[in-house]
Amino acid sequence: MTQLDPILPEYEESLVEERIVRASPARVFETFENLKISDMRLAKFLAGVRNLGRPVDTSDESSLLGEDARRFGWVTLLRDPGRQWIVGLVGRVWRRDFGVAKLEERDAFLRFQEPGYAKIVVSYRFDAIPEGTRIVSETRVHCTDEHAARRFRWYWRVIRLGASLSVRSGLRATQRRAEAA
Repeated sequence: MTQLDPILPEYEESLVEERIVRASPARVFETFENLKISDMRLAKFLAGVRNLGRPVDTSDESSLLGEDARRFGWVTLLRDPGRQWIVGLVGRVWRRDFGVAKLEERDAFLRFQEPGYAKIVVSYRFDAIPEGTRIVSETRVHCTDEHAARRFRWYWRVIRLGASLSVRSGLRATQRRAEAA
């Protein structure tokens, strides 16, 4: 059982990526928390592709990725510095505008059951290992009804590789910055 299980125990889709970083979990967590979109060129490019050529808002590339995520609609579900960070989003992500349901807190995310949405959780775990830290990113998706599940399955087939590459881009950026410190 992981800390994700009480948050989203049932899910239809998942994605797991990991990376070894030669730095302490505390350092890697701090580095991850201070990532900027400008640190993740591939993820920025893929976001542009996902947006069908519409420009990605990069008006402030110095803003932290976590701040951008909160403005977009991601909710912090668990933050345990040096160990784990879990965020969640509810939306109709297959739509061009993502159809985000703006939720303000963890409890609202946990209670949300309105039909037609996908509930997405992303966990970043920072495990101490002899070489330093293993960052494990796990994404889980649960749809609130069958109609949303059908829409999401189609969407996931199209974007899964890009989602994986975006996560890897963030993990690589974290590795690069943490090991350089």
